[in-house]
Amino acid sequence: NDFGHVYDDLVVKGNVVSNVEVEGVFYSVFTGNADGKIKVREVAEPLSITSFGFAEQTGPACIDGQAGNVSIEVANGTDLSSLTATFLTTSDVTGITVEGTAQTTGVTANDFSSSVTYKISDGTTTRDWLVTVTEKPMVYAVSTTADPVAGGTTHGDDNYEEGTAATVKARAAEGYGFAHWLDNETVVSTDTSYTFTVTGNRNLKAVFVRQYTLTLNTEGNGSVEVDDEEYTDIITANSGTVLNLEAIAADG
Repeated sequence: NDFGHVYDDLVVKGNVVSNVEVEGVFYSVFTGNADGKIKVREVAEPLSITSFGFAEQTGPACIDGQAGNVSIEVANGTDLSSLTATFLTTSDVTGITVEGTAQTTGVTANDFSSSVTYKISDGTTTRDWLVTVTEKPMVYAVSTTADPVAGGTTHGDDNYEEGTAATVKARAAEGYGFAHWLDNETVVSTDTSYTFTVTGNRNLKAVFVRQYTLTLNTEGNGSVEVDDEEYTDIITANSGTVLNLEAIAADG
């Protein structure tokens, strides 16, 4: 047989063994018994699903044998109301039903719009397995540009899953200041770092403006306030910024 995976140096009852997977079922291959023979034993809880899948799945199913849960993702847009599963179980299973309907691998369709309970039986005992199917989220592109190009750089361009948070950042070049982020000419943020929830493709523009310095000199006794703050050092401001200057004479 062509074993897909081999796990070495596992220990069962003090003996070194190999664990192999064949069509979704795990087996231990071990020695050290009284008869000295090599033996193979299935590794799974009784009444277990060992493999589960759909033609529409995007990756392997996650099977939790302890909890009796199966989680699997299918392509976005898949009709969950009628999906046909293929599955394997441990050899002790003699019957599988969903809401009283017998299940045949690769044949029986079920509505997976909500979780589906598979009842697995060996003819005497039953065990419930809960199968949950989710759609893979849509993926959208977020792109950024700088205006003007010489004004600075932007970061955060990537593809993001729907509903996740994306953060874009802007860094002004020397002699420029950051003004705001635009989305279709609408201002969406005035912070250099802008975080939002992705619900579709976004093309964001970081607008930069020239920066200038303002130096104030006084003669005589008095002071100057700039926007109600006492002037103490050179001020750097973006082009277009309105500054309110007030000259305050000392007594006399």
